[in-house]
Amino acid sequence: MGSKQRSIFRYNIVLMAYKRSGSSFVGQLFNHHPDILYLYEPIFFLKELERNHGNAYRILSRRLLNTIFTCNFEENPYFVSQLSDSAFRLSSRVLSKPPMCPSTTNMEHVQEECQRIHTSTLIDICQSYRHVVIKTIRVKNLDELKELRRFNIEAPWNIMKVIHLVRDPRAIINSRAHIDLSRHNTKWTKADYQTNARALCTQVLNNLKKGVSEEAFETMYHVIRYEDIATQTERATRELYEFANLPWSEKAGQWLRQNTLKTHEFHPFSTTKNATMSLNLWRTQLDVETIRTIEQECSIMMTLLGYNKVKNPEHLQDISRPLFRDNKSSTVYITKNITDVMLEIEYLKEHGLL
Repeated sequence: MGSKQRSIFRYNIVLMAYKRSGSSFVGQLFNHHPDILYLYEPIFFLKELERNHGNAYRILSRRLLNTIFTCNFEENPYFVSQLSDSAFRLSSRVLSKPPMCPSTTNMEHVQEECQRIHTSTLIDICQSYRHVVIKTIRVKNLDELKELRRFNIEAPWNIMKVIHLVRDPRAIINSRAHIDLSRHNTKWTKADYQTNARALCTQVLNNLKKGVSEEAFETMYHVIRYEDIATQTERATRELYEFANLPWSEKAGQWLRQNTLKTHEFHPFSTTKNATMSLNLWRTQLDVETIRTIEQECSIMMTLLGYNKVKNPEHLQDISRPLFRDNKSSTVYITKNITDVMLEIEYLKEHGLL
């Protein structure tokens, strides 16, 4: 466990991502650091409210995140109970390692084999770590995190940072279509690809604009591409830790080496990644016509994030030619690149050149 002694600052990190963007793997880079309490998709437990009670869902989501960030779990015993019984706790090293759960526990036997997590237990665990990382695909709008960035007089030592994970929309859309086919036997039409691509890229673009332009986040927000993590995994991990004010961990490094060199697992939520296979899988599964549909809906976002369009079938099939541009930044983050491009666009608009 982390140090029991209260630090001047408590670092709360939100890994904000999108469904099928590689966030389960990236979250594990944090989970295996010994100084981190990592929680996998805590907002999931409110999902029943999302469809029919949107406002209540957003309010309760913010309250839940604040509860986690301040370790005030007595305010939400329902969350503690749900977390205790959920297979999601197996994604958290701290909540699933022995004696909390036997090392052989699988998703179907959490309730029978794992110790119950009581409110007082979770408070003690939470307070013993200076760093809490939440991985979520359920924060749809960056505005939902803005309130949590403001100074909290009850917890002035709390610092919240946001890591915004993005990925090539063609890879995301392809993965979502395959999940629907394998789980629900639903084959997407051209209209389905178009609708899903438009929704995804509009959401990402809106969040990027808010993240790099609003003073609420300033230096507490960074954008990182999944592709840069997959191709420069150790460097990216070191910089993610640095952003979170964490030292390098050899234990995390060992996990990294063991889990990024294996053959890629074709499980929807696998945390083992073979970089080349995970980056290029969509290029072997999508036809050019479908790719054109996605690119048309995502053109601005792709330009902003440095993803190249497919020129022809030969270009698509030549795996030796990456379809994302090199990150010329001094870090793995592309936050400054996005800011510079947006400023250039604004300048052109103001002078009637765009």
